[in-house]
Amino acid sequence: MRARLLAAACLVLSGVGLSFAAAAPYRALKGDTLWDLAGKRWKNPFAWPELWSLNPHISNPHEIEPGDPIFFDRRSSGAEIRLPLDRLGPIGPRTEGGTVAVAPAGAGSVALGRGAVAPVLVERRKAGDFVSAHRVDRWATVTNRGTGRVIFSLDDEIEFRVTPASRLQPGDLATVFDDSLPVVHPVNRAPQGYLVHVLGQVRVRSVAGSRGVGRLVESYDTVSDGAGVMPYRETTVSVSPKGAKGGIEGVVLQGNPEKALFCASDVVFLDRGSLHGLEPGAVLEIPVADRESRSLEGLVDLGRPLAHLLVFSVEDKSAAGLIVDSRATIEIGDRFIAAAVSP
Repeated sequence: MRARLLAAACLVLSGVGLSFAAAAPYRALKGDTLWDLAGKRWKNPFAWPELWSLNPHISNPHEIEPGDPIFFDRRSSGAEIRLPLDRLGPIGPRTEGGTVAVAPAGAGSVALGRGAVAPVLVERRKAGDFVSAHRVDRWATVTNRGTGRVIFSLDDEIEFRVTPASRLQPGDLATVFDDSLPVVHPVNRAPQGYLVHVLGQVRVRSVAGSRGVGRLVESYDTVSDGAGVMPYRETTVSVSPKGAKGGIEGVVLQGNPEKALFCASDVVFLDRGSLHGLEPGAVLEIPVADRESRSLEGLVDLGRPLAHLLVFSVEDKSAAGLIVDSRATIEIGDRFIAAAVSP
């Protein structure tokens, strides 16, 4: 039986006086991770889930902001304080830095209800990726032949080898990508295509025969030799939530390949798309799996979903969804259904 990590919950204390000795917290520095901090302080990086549990103000263990207080002492974090489940509510995604600009309306619910629903903003560097059923048709391939560079970043000049089918012209905006990671269905192991990771956008400066030169005007990840160039692909960064069609059901197909567990503000990819009736704005939920009910009993309300997803980008047979709230970490293979809410 899988052991699932409970996501941090914020404690809403109203009119309650509490006092206990509190040690001064460590203040996170740029580049700090819970893995590294657990290794340095406790000599055991695998204890990072315990460190996360001691710091309920951290909604996503993969994204620690410089200056965040980190508590290592159970007595100082308040982690030993326990309230009834109906007094606990999940922490919403961070809103600073251009990330997700939405918070749940209440414990375990997405902000859907009567009246207008504010659009959700997805961080641009996370919003461009998608699962393609086949390798993406390339108009060009990045090469370091002329520059001698190994990797490229924002404002760098890059050289690319243009394909015969390319229609790139000076002044065009094109998308740079990496589609080297094959995706396999976690249930039936059938090939699903490739994860297309959008690395940035390049402005074409010149094209002469098979050689092109451009400047990287947007950078979401480092660009290396061999990356592909395709026609500019518009990135969805804002979507308004709405109800999903009844009967929608599937599983989480893929996520960031550098992570094994996903939670609030992470993007995951689903094995359903427009051919299955899925549309941008659809709100989905991750229910408690039957095989996990016993292990989670007493820890979370089994009548509420573990997480809500907001679909923001849809392909024919796959879609990308943002985790807008979570009470437990999400894994590849987790089942999703249409959320039991409506706009």
